[in-house]
Amino acid sequence: MHSLLLFGSKCVRKTAHFISHSLPASRDYWVVSGRFDSIPYMPICASCLATTELGRCEGKGVVIPYCSACLSSIGRTGVGNLAWILAEILSSMTACAFLAMLPWVSEGAAIGFALAFAVVPWLTGQIWKNYSERLPSRHGKAVFAIAEGLACRNAEWATQLGNRVGANVHSKRLRIGTKLGWASSGVLIALLATPWLFEIFHPYVRIVNLTDDVIVAFADGHKLASVQLTSSENPSAGSLTRIPLGQRRLSARRLDGTIVDQVLADVIAGHSHLFAPGRPQSICFWVERTGLGRARDGLAQREVLAPLASFWSIKSDIDVWFEPASGSSSTHFTGSVVTALRQGACPSAGGANVD
Repeated sequence: MHSLLLFGSKCVRKTAHFISHSLPASRDYWVVSGRFDSIPYMPICASCLATTELGRCEGKGVVIPYCSACLSSIGRTGVGNLAWILAEILSSMTACAFLAMLPWVSEGAAIGFALAFAVVPWLTGQIWKNYSERLPSRHGKAVFAIAEGLACRNAEWATQLGNRVGANVHSKRLRIGTKLGWASSGVLIALLATPWLFEIFHPYVRIVNLTDDVIVAFADGHKLASVQLTSSENPSAGSLTRIPLGQRRLSARRLDGTIVDQVLADVIAGHSHLFAPGRPQSICFWVERTGLGRARDGLAQREVLAPLASFWSIKSDIDVWFEPASGSSSTHFTGSVVTALRQGACPSAGGANVD
């Protein structure tokens, strides 16, 4: 146990060291203090000090002079950053869709792996950016707008600008990197899209136990839930769990391993699902639609579920489970048609069968 803890601690330290070295490295800048809406005309490149009449906007419309070589380098860097961001977004979206479609993966694991796929391209981009910045080059972006004023990489150009505008110039170590909004785009996609897609590809199924003993439900050999028995209609009866889309072999067993029921079921996106293994043939289920408040239209409409089945995929969204719609304590349904799934003796239900 002690060796396992030491190994885990070592992995955490290695991971932290890797991430810290993957972020933008801090370096010395020369800060020209003040608030700048514009700067005096200076025909000197802010990066390589070459004579130039070209420029590039920085911050809120401040035109910084750059030569053509430096402008080309800045353009290539911008394209590279955009490519890494697009790779991060594409990787995150692909991971979200793929992981959500996997049949037997937990929602937490799907979100975790999607986050990893989103972060890897960003870390790779930061590593490459730090490496390329360490290469000997006089060209590139050299002035950055910060809260204090303008942070410059070239001390001589910063000094000349400070003398022209009468501003204080001082050295400061800063870490300037990718904006958080861009860097976190893939992470936000993973956090928001993965749960939504997971719900689509893993709909809920309500499992009720109408036998005389506790049962354990399985889908394709994977344990879903242990379900306590219930003998009457109860809103909290049964267990609610998710299962993957597609054709699934559902089964239920007693605690001693005796098979109670097994069925080949079609799990469909956007449907409500009910599994009642080993139910007595005298017990039926039906969908009941009732208008409440302004939508009141008389008696409830009933549709009986197939009486010989033990699994049902119901097209309607079920608002209320195993209680009358009119008796529900929720006020959310006022002025609407409430769909309830009911349970009772078979002779008490009337109407047409539904799948």
